[in-house]
Amino acid sequence: MTIDVIDPKAPVCNPENNPVMQKLNLKHLNHLSALLFESREQIVDKWIAREATQKMLAKLQIKPDHFKTTYGIPVVEYFVGVVEGTKELGDCPIMQKFIAFLSERDVTARDIFIVCMALRRSLIGHVFTFEKAPLEEVPDLLEEISDIFDGNLSGVLQTFSDLTREKDKKLHEQLLINKQQKQIQTILNLQNSIVGLVKNNKIVLANKKFFETVGVKNLKIFHEHYPYEWGFITDVDYHPELFKSKDYIAWFEKILNDVNHPPVKVTITNHKTQKNVIFILKASKLPEQQNQYIITMADVTLYEQQMQELTSLAYTDQITGLYNKLKFEITLKEFAKKEDAILILLDIDRFERLQKDYDEALVDQLLNQIAQFLQFEVERSFSIFRVDNSTFALMSDSYEMDVIETCVQTIQTKISKLQFYIAEEITCSFGTISIREQDDYESLEERLYHVIEELKFSKARSIKTDDEFFEKQASLAQENKDIMDILRAGAIDDRIWEMTVTYKEIPVNWELQYVQTKSENVVFDITNDTSLLFKAKKVYFKLPEQDKIVEASLGLINTKQKRVQLNTFRFIENNPLNRKSVSVKPQKDFTVLVHDEVHAITGTLQSLSQQVAIINVPSVEGFHVGGNAMVDIILSNNNKTVKILTEVNLYMFQKMDQGYNITLTLLLDQDNEQKLKNYIAWRQLQIIKELKNLINNTP
Repeated sequence: MTIDVIDPKAPVCNPENNPVMQKLNLKHLNHLSALLFESREQIVDKWIAREATQKMLAKLQIKPDHFKTTYGIPVVEYFVGVVEGTKELGDCPIMQKFIAFLSERDVTARDIFIVCMALRRSLIGHVFTFEKAPLEEVPDLLEEISDIFDGNLSGVLQTFSDLTREKDKKLHEQLLINKQQKQIQTILNLQNSIVGLVKNNKIVLANKKFFETVGVKNLKIFHEHYPYEWGFITDVDYHPELFKSKDYIAWFEKILNDVNHPPVKVTITNHKTQKNVIFILKASKLPEQQNQYIITMADVTLYEQQMQELTSLAYTDQITGLYNKLKFEITLKEFAKKEDAILILLDIDRFERLQKDYDEALVDQLLNQIAQFLQFEVERSFSIFRVDNSTFALMSDSYEMDVIETCVQTIQTKISKLQFYIAEEITCSFGTISIREQDDYESLEERLYHVIEELKFSKARSIKTDDEFFEKQASLAQENKDIMDILRAGAIDDRIWEMTVTYKEIPVNWELQYVQTKSENVVFDITNDTSLLFKAKKVYFKLPEQDKIVEASLGLINTKQKRVQLNTFRFIENNPLNRKSVSVKPQKDFTVLVHDEVHAITGTLQSLSQQVAIINVPSVEGFHVGGNAMVDIILSNNNKTVKILTEVNLYMFQKMDQGYNITLTLLLDQDNEQKLKNYIAWRQLQIIKELKNLINNTP
């Protein structure tokens, strides 16, 4: 029979692509094909036994039995197939597989040639053991075996050459890639921030800063320590519940899709030192890549530490080390949302006098002793604040009133027994404020400062509660709602409301028409231009068919739309619209001296009538509501000095943003009464002239 033999110069791996063929007669080998197939194992054993084959197997660490079954026997079977015409010469899949295997090892073309020649010699030696191979056919058999081996060997060497060339090409490409990666790694390592490449939720590239921060040498060790990949991040402030669920892909998708998300703060714990480092994390998708993104993390640990230090300074009272008023007001906003919570106030009695009578260092030491006492004596459930010079506040989320009352009495008693460096008995007054269901921050704050003011003006060792003022708040809230309902009902007949405000204590009429009610405000249109001349604080008007005067606070004024908002409505007993004695605001802040036999304070005159004077003073230490004193007032009238010296009754104290307002009832003799009457008449004329000028100059 004849078979096709591939031209050695043509590619050999695919016979269909090799049209250059020649015919060869293999009739002598064909007669021996059955014997060759039956004895294929013996042929392979002889092949393996040859020195060249053993050296190759030892070099490649291939076990002889594995070589025999995986490569040796299939190669001999292929040879028999070529002889029988069932296999294509030069297209031995198992040999190509073997050559591909060898090409990945440190094997040369010469090594492959020697191995092939070892098979050839083993095959020839075995053929001549057959009785069917007479001596006269030896030259023909040798020629036929040589033709098959030559045809296959050229293909084997070509395949090896192609694979080696492809291997060299890939190696070169890999070297280029490695070089580029090394350059990229060098650039990344120069960055002060962590930089990493994430693919399919796995970190596949990271810089030196990353490994130093996490406490591992390389990615291999990193993945061994953190099989969940992101376990090195111990805390996040952006959707922490999602991160803790280990759904990291969804977490990163939120960061990537939420363009307006706040800075994402993460905490990384070093594997070796257990030290925490805080970073701001950013993530960006790689263009046209699925589930691949770049992450960067900027170290903000020092910034966070500095911010914590600054925050601590901002929230700490520098004398006592307790939380200060700023921290108290921030905490109070959250506290107002908690029902069944309690506030305890402690105010040092006669503190302003102590400040005057003793050295500052002694007073500071007193404050420190009380602060340390409270920290030691009060349960840990309480937060402690110093809210002003003499007042401390204790906050607790839950309480029992009986326990609180006992606690207050115990603290009051123990403080009175403490040994201070100040040579007199130190006592304290206490107040309690309960959080109610109806409370919001504004109502709680109002009650709080009302109780603080009560404590400062009360007798020593007083104990005050906010119960009475809470009831007043509830009553005023209902009163406000009732008045707003009346105003809303009055809108049906398009009524014009006549209201009065004061300009430097002189009454001025307003005309307003109801527009609408908005939650806490009532909106009116202004129908007369004089309403726009100035902004008052309070508005007064009379309800129809009722002998009641309403006071309202003035909110926003829209001068373009001629519209005004009023709020905080309440009924008042004294009618400011029909006062027998009109008050005036002095043309400047005149100095006033209030004094008795022991104490004296200086203030400024705020308002004046023939019966009442209101003055602002920095302190009310030594004076109390209901007490009597003397007052010296010096006024000017047309450049003439007017001196008034009279007895007064201290009618009311009111805490202001700056100091206190004291309302004085004037007990005038005939001479002082006439002086004051003349001044008020002159001052009224001045204010009326100012009003006329404003009206005349209005566009």
